[in-house]
Amino acid sequence: GTADQRDVLEAPFPGIVSEVRPGIGIRVQSAARGIAGRDVLLGPTSGRLEVIAPRNGEVRPSDIDVGGAGAILVVGASIDAEGITRARALGVRGIVVATLGIKERREVLASESRGRAAAQGLSSFGILILDGAVRRPIASPVMALLERLAGRPVAIVGDPPCLVIEDADLALPDPEPGCVRVVGGPLLGAEGQWAGLAGPRSFPGRVVLEAGLVQFAGRPAVAIPLGD
Repeated sequence: GTADQRDVLEAPFPGIVSEVRPGIGIRVQSAARGIAGRDVLLGPTSGRLEVIAPRNGEVRPSDIDVGGAGAILVVGASIDAEGITRARALGVRGIVVATLGIKERREVLASESRGRAAAQGLSSFGILILDGAVRRPIASPVMALLERLAGRPVAIVGDPPCLVIEDADLALPDPEPGCVRVVGGPLLGAEGQWAGLAGPRSFPGRVVLEAGLVQFAGRPAVAIPLGD
């Protein structure tokens, strides 16, 4: 184009540009805080945060309507590719979900590729995956943060993968002391209270691992490998 034409790159949150990589992107320093996730697809993006499902919920395409336009939606434990495609088409700016399967990720990326080939000027859109591919609820301390942020501007960025909280002065709830969340094994996603170290314990497969004791819903404490 002519010398006075410029491409505009809109940062998803305010800050100071610390690095510019021509043709690739910029790095921004900010006082904003972030809720860390595992992966981000597409993005970056920004919008007001809306919670439309409980932490263990599953959002279906029919649950998403035009009222979500311009918003980043918290959709609970899972959402399918059709629901994400519908959200994209209705002007939703982003999705926050506990898990997204490998098949769903491929379908979303393929749909986005087709959409960009067929249309120009698509609004920004991103998906923050908090925990990975195996279904589990959003961690309750994280859900408490998301509920506190409902209605406020946030952003999704991929490096590092997180939900950025623009209001640096906003008071946020602390996790309950002693809260433990199981991230592997047969109790994946379960939450309980720390009850102390258990030392080496034998687990299925005759594997001996260092373990900790966790109490779930008032039941006797269970030994869980520390790696889980």
